[in-house]
Amino acid sequence: MRYISKGKVLEKTCAEVGNRCLECGGRTDVCHACTCFTVSDRQVAPDEIERVRVWDSCALDGFTRMAGGFNPRRAVHDRRNRRFFRKLAHYFIQRELSMACVGCGRCVQVCHGDIGMPSVVEMIRRATTELEKNEPVSH
Repeated sequence: MRYISKGKVLEKTCAEVGNRCLECGGRTDVCHACTCFTVSDRQVAPDEIERVRVWDSCALDGFTRMAGGFNPRRAVHDRRNRRFFRKLAHYFIQRELSMACVGCGRCVQVCHGDIGMPSVVEMIRRATTELEKNEPVSH
C-alpha cells in the first residue's frame, strides 16, 4: 500500500478507524504477526523476584505510557495508525525483516468494530482513490 508507505493516508480515514475501535486488544491477541510485549517483575518467593516478558498489545492505551504517566500515543487513532503502518508499509517490513499481515482473517473474526485488516485496507483504498482523482497527472 504505497499511500501508507508514503504517509499519505488521510487524517479523516485514521480518525474513522480510531472511532470504530473498542480498544479490546482482540485483534492483536489472535494475530500471528504481532510481537509486542511488556516486561514486569513478579514475586515468586519471599526473597525471589522473577522478571517476565508478557505478550502485550501496541493497540492498548497503556502500551506506550512512560514513567511519570506521559503517553505519546494517547489518542486511539494514533495507536491504530501505528499498528496498520507496521503491518502494511513495505519499507517497514524490509527494515525489520519480519512478516506483517499474512492475510489469515483472524482479526476479522474477533473485531467488534469491523476494523480488521481487510476493512481498514478497503477504507484506505476508497479514500486514496478519491485523492488520486483530484491529483494532477504528472508526466
